[in-house]
Amino acid sequence: MLSGRQLTVLSKIEQAFDNDNTIVHLHGPAGGGKTTLVKEYVQFVISKFEDWSVYYIEGKKNPVEAYATITLAEGINRPKHELSGFNLNFGFKIAELFNLGIAGVFQKKPEFDPKVNFVIGELRKKTTSNILIVADSFQYWDTASQSFLMTLKNYQKKLLGNKSVKILLVTDDDTKQLSEYIDLKTLYFEGMELTFSLPGKSELRELLYLLGYKDLKISEEELDIIMSITGGHLEIIKLFIEGYFYSKQGKLSTDSSLIDVLKMLEYRLDRFGENKKILSNVLQASSIISGDFKAEQIKYLLGESTDIDALLKESCEGTILKESNHFIFSNVFIQQLFYEKLKMSGNNFKFKIEYAKYLKEQEPENYVGRAYYLSSGDHNNEFSFEIIELFTLAYCRNIESSTEDAESKRIEILIKEKVDSCMHIHGVRTQYNNFLHLKNAYGLYFQEKYDEANKELDQASLTGPMLLMSEIKRMRLVIALMLNMNTKNVRRLAGELHDILLELKWHEKEQWCKIAFTLFSTYSNKLDDFHQSENIVNELLAFINMNYKNKLFEYMSKIISRKASVFKNAAVSRHYTADSVVFFEDRKDYLQYYLALCNHSGNLLVVGEYDNSISGLQKCLELVAEHPILQFPSQDKVFNNLILATFLKKYRETQVFDEKSISYAIAEFEKEISDVSCESNAILYINLINLYVIKGDYDSSHDMLDNHLNKILKGNEDSFYRYHISNINLSMSILQQSWKEAAKYLNQIEDNFPNFHKKNEDLIQKRNYALSLLVNNKICMRPDQLDKWVYEHSNPLDDAGGFYCRLFLFSDLQFTSI
Repeated sequence: MLSGRQLTVLSKIEQAFDNDNTIVHLHGPAGGGKTTLVKEYVQFVISKFEDWSVYYIEGKKNPVEAYATITLAEGINRPKHELSGFNLNFGFKIAELFNLGIAGVFQKKPEFDPKVNFVIGELRKKTTSNILIVADSFQYWDTASQSFLMTLKNYQKKLLGNKSVKILLVTDDDTKQLSEYIDLKTLYFEGMELTFSLPGKSELRELLYLLGYKDLKISEEELDIIMSITGGHLEIIKLFIEGYFYSKQGKLSTDSSLIDVLKMLEYRLDRFGENKKILSNVLQASSIISGDFKAEQIKYLLGESTDIDALLKESCEGTILKESNHFIFSNVFIQQLFYEKLKMSGNNFKFKIEYAKYLKEQEPENYVGRAYYLSSGDHNNEFSFEIIELFTLAYCRNIESSTEDAESKRIEILIKEKVDSCMHIHGVRTQYNNFLHLKNAYGLYFQEKYDEANKELDQASLTGPMLLMSEIKRMRLVIALMLNMNTKNVRRLAGELHDILLELKWHEKEQWCKIAFTLFSTYSNKLDDFHQSENIVNELLAFINMNYKNKLFEYMSKIISRKASVFKNAAVSRHYTADSVVFFEDRKDYLQYYLALCNHSGNLLVVGEYDNSISGLQKCLELVAEHPILQFPSQDKVFNNLILATFLKKYRETQVFDEKSISYAIAEFEKEISDVSCESNAILYINLINLYVIKGDYDSSHDMLDNHLNKILKGNEDSFYRYHISNINLSMSILQQSWKEAAKYLNQIEDNFPNFHKKNEDLIQKRNYALSLLVNNKICMRPDQLDKWVYEHSNPLDDAGGFYCRLFLFSDLQFTSI
């Protein structure tokens, strides 16, 4: 129920949207009843209009993490939870947004943040034509969530097609500026501004009735007293009434000391009887946490065995807290009062430092939260270096997985503020410069200016806090991998990074995982060190199993499953990749879904399931078309597998190398290939040269081999490529009946077994046996007949033999570096 004045404003909001205003900005002093008004409006829209999807999102004071406003919104994390009499949810589990965008160090930045893209994708699917977003307490929204809302508004047509988006902004008047990224004048120009002041005495009796105090007999004189003490602030009115009318006071007084709201709070706590003291301590500890909190967090802060959960639930019954995704204060005003009590006790700094320790143990990946709470509690600058490195890692993770500039700039400001406060401490300036070098290197990396990024990191200090130094070393390796295929430099940098793994494992779990992933990909894909790669992946899996309840590590386990072809043969790894496809598809994580589909299709190609492989690869291309706001990496890998699967499907069906199919495949490969030194081009060249050999164009084959060795593979020592080149030379020698040359190349492939194919060792040995029979007996046939002859005399034991036990050794491409 609303007061008459609230009903008048509600009517104006309805009229504004009926007149095609896209934004209405409702503002006024805190505590005037704006939230009650807009929730009533939401109920009105839901009940009256079927073609509307409505989302109510309320800001919480001091949000720490990016997108905390959205991810912690009530009714979103728990879609079936009924909030204030109506069910509001996005229709999907927003908590999974935490895991989006951590694809890895080689990921290119999408046009929009993966979290934003995820939400947009779900909104697109809604059958309704109109979307209403009520942004309550918008001044408390984190900058990333604010920017998301403006992105939705500014790119409405591009992102949501013909859907109409209406935004109702609700702010308090004491907000000087909502965000440096939002121009209020623009909002007013495009929409309507409505002011809602605090209620006056004439409205007070009606409000008391609506607030549930209908049984109270209050005189006109008492109304004057209530107004003089509370100023018409609804939360103070409720605190005052419950503290005095429903306490031992029994009657109102004009004593000015009653204006002390902390005394009002004490009277309100009296209703909890013997639990008052411990409950007050619990709520004071809870007041340091932004957003919602769990009982285990408060238990950690207090170090007590008391039944914290029961006390928090009792607080909900007393309307001090409310249950959201966990527990949260019923309003910012009450939370501030308990924090004031905490400050008076002197424990506010201690609890913030303790909470930073809790996050390190339970949420090691939450660098911005750890840095924020540690910085808030560090009034003596005891943790300056740790705070700088935590904020640095927070910045790196944000810029790596997000395009959200607002959050990155916020973190940069927080780093600068901390540095300015402790510049007198020796070494602080050096570590701040390290942050700047790392920041610049990341920016250049995402612009694909790898030489400049490398030079930027060369200027960084060689000493400093462990976490910060580890990130500099990790990025040095990442950038080296993108510069060229120089194996010696990559091996040196990988060794330096490997040396710090053990120390990180016990102190910084997320960074240990991040570096382990980088090294896993480097050893397997760039250094041909199967032994090291296998050791690291086994360590990763053991670590993830120990920390499986952490959603981040569960997510990482599915990325390992997606990369299973590195350490399992295709017949086995296809089951792992199939699992990762389902996992990422269910979570609408389109980037990882794309990567998993390509990998799974590569495995299906190897085991001869060509139709399913082609279907999966075509789905990859559909994802690219369906999500233009995402930048999907290395589409040439998808095309490599698609061209190869199409060609081999035709060949296996007819058992003949068809001239038309060969020419078509050659033309398709040549569209995708370039002379840039990178993994994709190296494999594309191998497959293309094989086709030229089958076609009998040996001159072109030799020319392309020379280009491959001298340009694409310059400085590369990977035995995988040398093995494939020896195979191409062997097949040419056999087809040209140069048996002496064939024997030489056969010895090369027998003596230089690549570690990458260790998982296929039995198949490769069987193939080598068949090849030796062919060369020794100088078998002469057509290319397709020789290819079949090698397969039959290899006598392979699994489906992958149809790919590896052939004269012509092709290669699929998978996303194992990303």
